[in-house]
Amino acid sequence: MEPGTRLREVEMAAGLKVSRTPVREAISRLIGDRLVRELPTGGVEVTDIMAEMHDIYAIREALESCAGRLAAPRIDETALARLEKLLRASERTDYREYRRRRTSIRIST
Repeated sequence: MEPGTRLREVEMAAGLKVSRTPVREAISRLIGDRLVRELPTGGVEVTDIMAEMHDIYAIREALESCAGRLAAPRIDETALARLEKLLRASERTDYREYRRRRTSIRIST
C-alpha cells in the first residue's frame, strides 16, 4: 500500500470477510511495528518507511565497513577460503529465491 493510504477497519474486515476484531488486532500490531500511524482525527494511515530504510542502510554500511577493516588484519587462510566459498555461492543464487539462497550459502564451520 502507498504511504498515506488510510486504513478503514470496517472496509478491511468486509474485504477480508472477517470480523473487525482480528483486523483491529492486526492494525494494533502494525502500529507497534510503526508501519501505520494513528491519525489525530481517528483512524490510521500507512507510513512512509523509505526514509527510515535509507538511514538503516547508511548505518549498516558504516558498521559493516568498520567490521571489515577490523577483521581484515586478523583473517587466516582457512577463514579466507570459507569467505570466498560463501561469495561464490552467493553470486550463483538468485536474490529472489530466498529459501534456496538461504540454504545454498550455508558453510559449515
